[in-house]
Amino acid sequence: GRTSCASSSVNMACARWATALVAASQGIGFGMAADPDVVTVAPPVVLTVPPIAAPLDPGPLLAEAPAATTPQPDGAAGEWSKIKEDVEKFRNESVDINLPESQHKAECTIGLGQPCSLSTLPDFEPSLVYPGGETRCLEGGPYAFRVYPGHTDKLYIHFQGGGACWDEATTMWSRACKDGIQTHPVEGVFNRENPNNPFQNHTAVMVIYCSGDLHIGNTQQPWGVSQMGYHNSMAAINWAKENMPGKLSSFVIGGSSAGSLAAQIWSDYLLSHFEYDSALAVFDSYLPIFPEGADKNLMTAYGSCETLPVYDAFKHGWFKHACSIGNLTMHKLLEHNLLAHPNVTVSFINSKADKSQRSFGDILANTMNLTFNSTPETYYRQLNSLSDYLHSFPNVYTYIVGGDCTDCHVYLVRDDRFYNATAKGLGAPEEIDDMDLGAGTPAAWFRRLLEAPATVPSVCVGKAVPKFEWDTDTSGLDLCPQPYLREADIKEFSEHEKEVQKSFLVSYWFGVTVTLVVLAFLAATWYYCRFHDAKAHCELLEDSDAESESP
Repeated sequence: GRTSCASSSVNMACARWATALVAASQGIGFGMAADPDVVTVAPPVVLTVPPIAAPLDPGPLLAEAPAATTPQPDGAAGEWSKIKEDVEKFRNESVDINLPESQHKAECTIGLGQPCSLSTLPDFEPSLVYPGGETRCLEGGPYAFRVYPGHTDKLYIHFQGGGACWDEATTMWSRACKDGIQTHPVEGVFNRENPNNPFQNHTAVMVIYCSGDLHIGNTQQPWGVSQMGYHNSMAAINWAKENMPGKLSSFVIGGSSAGSLAAQIWSDYLLSHFEYDSALAVFDSYLPIFPEGADKNLMTAYGSCETLPVYDAFKHGWFKHACSIGNLTMHKLLEHNLLAHPNVTVSFINSKADKSQRSFGDILANTMNLTFNSTPETYYRQLNSLSDYLHSFPNVYTYIVGGDCTDCHVYLVRDDRFYNATAKGLGAPEEIDDMDLGAGTPAAWFRRLLEAPATVPSVCVGKAVPKFEWDTDTSGLDLCPQPYLREADIKEFSEHEKEVQKSFLVSYWFGVTVTLVVLAFLAATWYYCRFHDAKAHCELLEDSDAESESP
């Protein structure tokens, strides 16, 4: 019948045990088919999990993958060994799956006689709030969002990262996403003790990620897991709206890795449902760079077409239709959100050749039978092509990191990167003096965006190259797209670029000078002939006039 799994540390084992139990009761084998090449999976099991107030066992961040003898899952596109290798590589590289965290501080369960209002939570200490309802984690365990109380007129909503799972291979056989509720992050924007934290005094609501669906899922998968990220996110957002109902002096929307994509998707809804004097969007370490078609497949796999968090009713209807026919992309959603909120400061921080994003692109390509070139140079070209488009919006700013952090992943939730890195990488001087930008660390840059965005430059360290020259330039990761340049950066131009500019200016002014001289000569000749008795010089002109006047 119905099975309850109350601890996140045993969710995976419990779900498999429950599935096997139901399968046994129906006379079905689970992973024990007579034919070794066939895996028979029992029908989905409904896991009823009552909200609990007791502290959760932190448990492992990711469930262990099945033993090597487990049969290959049916329907997984691409070579199974390659998929498993890519997933393991991604898990090892993904900082957002292996972040330093502290112990639980406090917990509250809505509906068990606890109001769980902001005023009842400990000041400036993180608390878990269990909302109940349709919320749940991947394995059916109870969902909670995390609250760091601060000022009541400043709100920061952060979407947690942690990979993604979209089919049986990436969910049950070699998990590529975070599941379960873990302990509290204590670094980066969640380091409340660091005075350099630009969001130190904001009330922070972390939309915890344990559904593996980019925070937008609304489905029960046939392999027995719940992907209800949409309901999880909405529960956290509704709590924030109820507990901070007045006009906010500062509203910040952020996310790292998979959470960055979620923040990009949810930003229109959030910016349309809160009142604020100023707003800032902070998208960390995931621009929508996928194998072509992957983002469409993900939205369909997560059952997201019916519940896309887009505010405008007309646009929502259009997006819903586009999603249902597999024609909606992250680029279209991002473009809509940027156009809908031109007065909101939007920022992206990303490494030039983010290793985790490239590894994740490989997983998507192999499981979906798509094509993706994950070399650092190819990824960076795509990044700059997208950045070039983003800079067509005057409210968009980018901070691109190179040097010894060229392949780093996530900045908002790491002390060493948020407070110590620069666009030159880790351990670089705090100010980028040679480009006269003074952007400093990501923390300093975001503080300036928060306080005076009009004075803040987009940042990229390297040789400035116009888009049309990228195919012929061999500098690779040392390049920057020309839109990043400011007047003070002319000195960074290469000698070749200076010569091209000089040659063009010489040719231009020579042409202008010649044209002016010819026009002056013609004007002088006409004046002389018209107003002076110079028959010898004007004879030809008079003959022409006579011919034109004759009948």
